Amino acid sequence: MRIVVLITIIFLFCSSMLFHMEALGVETRTKKQKQNWSINTCIAMVGDDPFGALAYAYEWQKQEHSYQAQRCQALALLYTGDEATAAKMLDELAQRAQNSFSSHNKGEILSYARIAAEAASAWLALGKVKKAQKIAAYGLSLVPNNQALLILQARALLLQGKMSQVVESLTPLLYQNQKDEQKDLKKSYTKSYRNLHGKISAQVFVILASAEQKMGHLNAALDYIQQAIYMNPQDSVALLERGIIREQRGDMTGAIQDWQKVLEVAPDSHEANMAQQDLDVMAADPDSPDLP
Repeated sequence: MRIVVLITIIFLFCSSMLFHMEALGVETRTKKQKQNWSINTCIAMVGDDPFGALAYAYEWQKQEHSYQAQRCQALALLYTGDEATAAKMLDELAQRAQNSFSSHNKGEILSYARIAAEAASAWLALGKVKKAQKIAAYGLSLVPNNQALLILQARALLLQGKMSQVVESLTPLLYQNQKDEQKDLKKSYTKSYRNLHGKISAQVFVILASAEQKMGHLNAALDYIQQAIYMNPQDSVALLERGIIREQRGDMTGAIQDWQKVLEVAPDSHEANMAQQDLDVMAADPDSPDLP
């Protein structure tokens, strides 16, 4: 009798476990079917777990064939080290925009413009500056005067030695910033760039300074780089550039101070290597001031 009872208890326990396992399987499948795929989830994942993001992208594309799922895949590939494939995918995806949305759908227009910016950034990382310039210009045809795309376009132009075009492409941002400041502060705009705050990126001033410096316009270059450093005093790129401008203006002491500051704020960076090279060259010059 006890054996029969024991067998019955075991049977009921196993039946219960099987029932719960089947229920769990149904619940898992239901959740999988109802999963809300999100490009924001993918973007949040790519930095910390790019291979997980890649798996997420593949699963997403099994469920729905959307441009955001393909964008997710491209971004994941970018972070896993396959920059060339990622850049090509993002470039091609961005250019589908003209046939993919209504001209009144502002949300999708902005999404495709962001993809164009991602493609331009990827091409720049690969040194494909003409491709970067082309896709950035395409993005600007979708969203004119977008600051991120203008910066990417200007960086591509700078690397091609097209300095006057760099200045021409970024100048509208200064005028727009002037209008914004007038609205916000409700007072007349002065010519001092120190009155500009927040709405324009320091990168704009760094790129403008570099272009003006390469054209020999050292006063204008110094004005721009001073504004960049005012906005971000720890910017190693801006400090390196100001050192170059100061050295060309004959301010050797100021140049040394800037390059040493680069070594202090970003010791393991590419800018630090460049600053050290400049300091070494200056130290070898008998006419240069003594290094501290």
